[in-house]
Amino acid sequence: NADEIPVDILPANLKKSEHNLADVRNRIKKIPHDFKLCSSTSGLRRNFRNGETVGFKIRADKDCHIAVFCHQSDGSSMLLFPNHWCGNTFIRANTDVLIPPGKNKKFEIEVGPPFGSDVVQVIACTHKSALHDEMEQLVRGTAMSDYRCITRGLFSRAVDESVSAEDNSPEIAATAGKSQWSENHIIISTHR
Repeated sequence: NADEIPVDILPANLKKSEHNLADVRNRIKKIPHDFKLCSSTSGLRRNFRNGETVGFKIRADKDCHIAVFCHQSDGSSMLLFPNHWCGNTFIRANTDVLIPPGKNKKFEIEVGPPFGSDVVQVIACTHKSALHDEMEQLVRGTAMSDYRCITRGLFSRAVDESVSAEDNSPEIAATAGKSQWSENHIIISTHR
């Protein structure tokens, strides 16, 4: 049957993966989609086995600040960007950002447990929000850590506070107008 998904593509930990996807989808609803933001895996693959490396490419059509998270099937979230190698969240419009940077062989994202469906999410804002500032502070001064594990609670609080604060910020209204937000995500499946 053409509608059946091949068994080797089904994610590991199917129940946890389904719960993870539903949880992230509920959080995505809070973020406006005011401008174009694209994300993909570097090789456009979506299925990865234990020990393989994966990279991501991000592109926005506006100058903005981004934060990139990997929400894993076990409920944990990893902050992929900013990171030890690039602590600044600002990116230029229409410029590809590679995570990890292609020229840095010391920073690789290697697939490992927990296996399942992971949601790699990019959150962008045209002004540096509290979310982006807080993520920069998390990686500032860390000792050679490629990326940071954060709690979903920290992630949710930072998003909620940032999106609602931007709507009411007198500093932004006085200097540059209302912030624009965007979100993009991809789902990758990881296997043993």
